[in-house]
Amino acid sequence: MRKSNRIIIGMLTILIFIISILGAVSTSIFELDFYTKTQEKYNVAENMQISQQEVTDATIVALLYTKGQASELTYILENNGASEDLYSEQDKVHMVDVKNLYLAMYYTFLALAITFFILIIILMFKRKQINVFSLTLIINKVSLYTLVLVGMIALFAFVNFDQFWVMFHKIFFRNDLWLMNPYKDALVNLFPEGLFMDLVFKIILRFIIIFASVNIGAFLYRAYSLKEVKQ
Repeated sequence: MRKSNRIIIGMLTILIFIISILGAVSTSIFELDFYTKTQEKYNVAENMQISQQEVTDATIVALLYTKGQASELTYILENNGASEDLYSEQDKVHMVDVKNLYLAMYYTFLALAITFFILIIILMFKRKQINVFSLTLIINKVSLYTLVLVGMIALFAFVNFDQFWVMFHKIFFRNDLWLMNPYKDALVNLFPEGLFMDLVFKIILRFIIIFASVNIGAFLYRAYSLKEVKQ
């Protein structure tokens, strides 16, 4: 196999891994039902002394702001005739970072998805030079290493989620605004650590399903090809 073809296949395999991760994240973090059920599980409304509907509405505002579909992070509560914004200034500033992180991830996902399809088209034009059987074998072999890596991350998160969560913030945020005061900042109460732990494992499970589907497809192709040869 030509070196250029090996490079394309290597890039394709890496893209499958990254796109699977970003796809799992982007399809998991905006599911309102998940937040509602998890917030009920952790008694968020009771702890914040507001109604479940207010918790849900405030969550919708935060999700829309993260997606760039709301111009500001504001949710007004009416309390004994007085109006008060649920979100503190630190909530608002931190969510600017969260929104920027999400949008960077989203546009990276789109760019990589486009690159992936371009590489697929290139491989289609080079199909006479490339053995599809070998291609699927390479995908499965490389995927084994990536699954081991994801497994190690999942184990770390399971054993010590606190440390995992701290490392995540130190890697992706350049300030300490994520360190919040539960007596002043709504975000830390609306989205307790237990909720994020459930979300992380949901993302990992979804990644495994997406990534496994690709690899099972590659394996079945080889099994079918071998069956055809034997006949």
